[in-house]
Amino acid sequence: MLSLTAVTMRILAETDEDLGRNFRQIATTILNRYIAPHRDDLVRLFGELRHKSSMIIVSELEGALTRPKAASDINQPGRSRYLSVFNSRKSPPQPLETIAERDQRIVSEWRKKSKQSDNRLTTRCFAALHRVATAIISKHGHLLGDNALLEDLALTLVCNDFGSEVIGQAILPFIQKAVACEGYRFLSRQEKPS
Repeated sequence: MLSLTAVTMRILAETDEDLGRNFRQIATTILNRYIAPHRDDLVRLFGELRHKSSMIIVSELEGALTRPKAASDINQPGRSRYLSVFNSRKSPPQPLETIAERDQRIVSEWRKKSKQSDNRLTTRCFAALHRVATAIISKHGHLLGDNALLEDLALTLVCNDFGSEVIGQAILPFIQKAVACEGYRFLSRQEKPS
């Protein structure tokens, strides 16, 4: 679950060649001595992130994926719904929007919400919903699946993407302590190996 690659850094032993030979030992030392003792806290942090993400996503799916409203659902002044039951010649109500129009509206709203939120978690949840919905619509022409499936797909994206950032930030102090205590050095980022 924990990945040292989540933190953008490289640790050097003596030379780049040593780094290659000793990387597994360095990573094992950092993991076992400095990160593993905090495993329960990290698992709790990830669990909280997952729970909060799920609450945002479930709430949004419940609100967004209702059936398209029909014209008869709108209160019409001067007409009683009770009396309309006796009007058998009336054609079935027409939706105000088609399913395709609804899907496009929802996707557009999720994209807009992902850009407008000041909360990073909320932003990521809406971005994940947008990404999942866009992919499904591109493949099938409209949103498929129930809310549970859409939630699971979006939640997986949020936890993999934003979750790795949160865990990376949480373990950074442990890695910094390992560097100080073990005598490792940070290398600047390199575009190509030297």
